[in-house]
Amino acid sequence: MDILNWIISLLFYALLFFLIKQQKNKIVNLLQKTLIVILCIHINAIGSVILYEPVMDLFQISTNGFMNLNGLITFSIIWMILSIVILVISYYTKNRLGTLYNTIKRTQFVFFILPIFLLLLFLFAVSLK
Repeated sequence: MDILNWIISLLFYALLFFLIKQQKNKIVNLLQKTLIVILCIHINAIGSVILYEPVMDLFQISTNGFMNLNGLITFSIIWMILSIVILVISYYTKNRLGTLYNTIKRTQFVFFILPIFLLLLFLFAVSLK
């Protein structure tokens, strides 16, 4: 049910983006960039949630035990791989994306770096025990 809500909101934001895309204005340009960031968040989140269980089963990753970070690390790796895939796809479609390519590139690069910092933070917290 939760993934269905994410998909519905993804469709809503995509529709809103395509309705706004036809207008030219500075405020509309900022709104377009904001909607692109929101769409990137939704695409990464939906893809990570959908791929989480199959990857856990495929590699037989166990999350049993106290302070086991296997699930968090697996989710972070899936998130980073999805952001790399979106970066590659956006590079090959950069002509179609036009001015929005830079926004997507920066957003996905931040999404690639962010899990690394969060994992370092969690590993530091676990080491303090």
